Amino acid sequence: MVVVGRSAAKTKAVADELGVHCFVADFAHLHQVHTLAAQLADHYPRIDVLVNNAGAILGDRHVTADGFEETFQVNYLAPFLLTNLLLDTLLASQALVLQTSSNAARLSARVDLDDLNNAQNYSPVRAYGNAKLELVLFTRELHDRYHEQGLSAAAFHPGGVSSNFARTSRSPVGSLFRTPVPRLFSSPRRRRHGSCCGSSPRHPGTASCPVHTTKTANRAPQLDERCLGLRRTAARGPIESPS
Repeated sequence: MVVVGRSAAKTKAVADELGVHCFVADFAHLHQVHTLAAQLADHYPRIDVLVNNAGAILGDRHVTADGFEETFQVNYLAPFLLTNLLLDTLLASQALVLQTSSNAARLSARVDLDDLNNAQNYSPVRAYGNAKLELVLFTRELHDRYHEQGLSAAAFHPGGVSSNFARTSRSPVGSLFRTPVPRLFSSPRRRRHGSCCGSSPRHPGTASCPVHTTKTANRAPQLDERCLGLRRTAARGPIESPS
């Protein structure tokens, strides 16, 4: 197991408790994602499971130094980039890619494929929902492209969790999460009931995900590849970063 986090002190504390290695990367800076991918590839020639767990509800619209709206980048583009940079290793390992999504993908997402950067009609909750829906769409396309090569992918909503999530958000949702209300929805029984998008047990090897159309699921990752300057060497082959 390897732990990755944004805070060096917190990440090291968790890694020390588990007795594992750790790396630090801030997903608000894509060059750190490139560095992280290189470090992981150098240290670990085999990756059995990649868990993309980053998530944040922010406040006023902010554009990162990379030129992307921060919620879009941290919640989606950075995990998308990391997965693609590690794709050769993941395929060779016949790995499982797990994406932490959210019910916000169903409740608040209004994805506009012509405005992935949330320049129009921005709200923190909608931006978060959009990013989590985009993560589900990426999961579906990732599974569709590479399952025959041994890679599997699934996205899930973990249910209510008693944590510090969103407590530092500058949005009204952050104010809500700083109250005792969210903890009312995070009993042990409730935490057992999440929801999942991935390989359908009724149709093995196919992605089952009722939140959006197949056409959109195919197009969204292609647009994100263009955003990041990624390219595929073949129609459905490995994706490369620009040299």
